[in-house]
Amino acid sequence: MAFSALVKAAIERCRAFYNGGIWVPGTGPGANPGGYDADGHTVNFVPTLRDVATIADAVGDAAAKVDAAMDAIEKGPVVSVVGKSGIVTADDIKTAIDYSSKVNTSDFTSLETELRGDVQDAIDALPDKASGADLRALADDTRFLTPKANADAMAFVTVAATATITPDLGQGFNRTYTMGMSATLGQPSNLRDGLPIVFRFIQDATGNRTLAFASAYHKFPGGAVPTLSTAANAVDRLSGMCVNRGGTLVVEWANLEKDIR
Repeated sequence: MAFSALVKAAIERCRAFYNGGIWVPGTGPGANPGGYDADGHTVNFVPTLRDVATIADAVGDAAAKVDAAMDAIEKGPVVSVVGKSGIVTADDIKTAIDYSSKVNTSDFTSLETELRGDVQDAIDALPDKASGADLRALADDTRFLTPKANADAMAFVTVAATATITPDLGQGFNRTYTMGMSATLGQPSNLRDGLPIVFRFIQDATGNRTLAFASAYHKFPGGAVPTLSTAANAVDRLSGMCVNRGGTLVVEWANLEKDIR
């Protein structure tokens, strides 16, 4: 049972206001409008009694209403419970507090459908995972990278040498060339500034295949162009970095690692 605003205000004054000040000796009652704990003065004594009387009256009224309600329950019959007149049974009370009959279950079904739709929309909005090919292309900014995609992108791609080799780095950063003929390593495509790459060159069973380099796109330490191993089936490796030099993308190679076995 809720008390009236008048009673609540009286309770609050008794709880806090009348005991809120701190009396300073020698300052007189006016300096301490409350503070019974400090024995400050008696200016609030009469108002306090009035508030106590108001609170006591409210408590007494509440107690009387509780007693009347208890008597009615004990004596019966209760006049009505949510529309039912006459003597009220335990089942009637159970029915009265059963809110399921007052809830439209179709509302929950509709809400569930809506929530499922929202969840599915959120799932559909998630980015797809990238493939190794996506990573090699270095163009898609809408997919997320997985360890497998990263490993797939780093895998070596084996290509047969042609007279002029034009590596497409979008098809593989790391490449193995089987040297069935002498060749020239020309301008790579799909270079990206800062991209590390590794090329392997494997002589065929005949050997003595040579490799020239298009100097505009391939740079070496000290400007010294390397020569491949000539032995049959020899394996050489070049490791390099794609670099933007004044607006032109080139490959800066490390020294050739020859005859790896």
